[in-house]
Amino acid sequence: MTALLASALGAITWSTQVFGPLFGCPFCFGDPSSDMVKGAKAGVLFLLAVVAGLLVAIALIARSWAKRARALEHAGQRANDAAAVVQPGANSPGTISPALPSLTSSNA
Repeated sequence: MTALLASALGAITWSTQVFGPLFGCPFCFGDPSSDMVKGAKAGVLFLLAVVAGLLVAIALIARSWAKRARALEHAGQRANDAAAVVQPGANSPGTISPALPSLTSSNA
């Protein structure tokens, strides 16, 4: 039991020595109104603005692509609908279409 307690105490001591400096930066322990802290705050705000701007730009590009895809889909459906409309008698055998003559035995 004492060996387990000693190893636990050693692990806690080791972790505080190794990870202790990561819990607080020198700016956090300094004067909040010093130029160094003000510069660090300004740098964080600048980087936050850059990241937010990039995320907004990516979202706008994705929205633009979605709109274009929707428009192309609707245009394709309209083209299919227009091609599906058949004029009566235009393509029946024995008649000649103005755009392309039909090749049937009755016209030969």
